[in-house]
Amino acid sequence: MVNEQAWKALHEELAAKGVTLVAVSKTKPVEDIQALYTIAWSIGQIVGPYLGSITAQHLGFTMLWWIVGGISLATAIGYKTLDAVLKRN
Repeated sequence: MVNEQAWKALHEELAAKGVTLVAVSKTKPVEDIQALYTIAWSIGQIVGPYLGSITAQHLGFTMLWWIVGGISLATAIGYKTLDAVLKRN
């Protein structure tokens, strides 16, 4: 269980110093978390170029860049929203 008051106090103190909190696990060793990040990165390195080349082949490079731009914009909006929610809480 998380002590919400302590978490909020810590979050405010660190935010004032420009520090961002990251997710960690108390139930899994660091090596497991690192392995998960490595697996996710590896999947992205394989799937990303494949999907990009398929998209470029079937829809053209202009459409590929519009799609990449849309994904980037959606990601930026998601992070901005997450930041606003964390600051509100």
